[in-house]
This record gives sequence, structure tokens and C-alpha cells, in this order.
Amino acid sequence: MSAVRYGPDGKIDLSTVDGRVRSLSLATAFFHQREETKKSVSLIDISRTYFEFVEKNFGFLAKQAEEKGYDAANFATAIADIPSAVEELSVSGSRFVEALGEFWDTVGDSSHYHLQDLTASKAVFGGDLFPSYQTNIASSVGLYM
Repeated sequence: MSAVRYGPDGKIDLSTVDGRVRSLSLATAFFHQREETKKSVSLIDISRTYFEFVEKNFGFLAKQAEEKGYDAANFATAIADIPSAVEELSVSGSRFVEALGEFWDTVGDSSHYHLQDLTASKAVFGGDLFPSYQTNIASSVGLYM
């Protein structure tokens, strides 16, 4: 740091700034940006928004299945027999996935930083979102801690 000098124009003479000073500056900027990203949205708001979005888009299906006494597999089979329902769900499902992608593009960094900083046990789910009830669940999903 002591080697850094100002030029005649009053700005820092970059030729006097070595790699260590540049690295320190980049690290400082990164951690500042990281904190600002975390402040932009809380983990609770991210979670709440995500689950409200899923509920608004698919909650009616779960309610219909429950009213008819169907499990997920029975309900999916019943819906699959109605071509107009399949078409409607295909279109709305594509829009849903696209909107989820946009959501995570927007809040992904914030959520990542919040999760990194949690002082708690952390787990990551991997696998099928809707595993078949007919197969061993351990073969298609995992919870990594």
C-alpha cells in the first residue's frame, strides 16, 4: 500500500498499484456488493414469495385432488385422460417454469449469500420434485447436508 502514488492529475497512478493492492480492492468491492445484495431482499421474503407463487399456480390442483380423495398419481392419471386439461397445463406449466427461472435469476445471488451465512444446519435437495409413489424414494431423491 505504501508504494501507491498519485499522478500529476490527482488520481492514483495505476502503474504504482501492484497485484496485492488490486486483489485487496477487488475483495473489498466484492464483499460490499455481497452485503448490498443480501440487504436487497431477505431470505424470509424469498421463501414466502416462492411458496406463494407455487400455491397460486398449482394450489387449485391440490385442492381438487384433496376434494376427490385422490393422491398425486391418481389425480395425474385423471387429468391425463382429459386432452384439454393436458394442453392447458402444458401451456401454463411452461409459463410457470419460465417465471420461476426469472424469479431465481433475480433473487438467486441474494438467497445464495443468505444461505452461506446461516449459522445452522444446511441441506440441499436433489432429485425428482414429484417422485413416483411406486418406486423407492431413495433411488430418485437425495438430501445432502
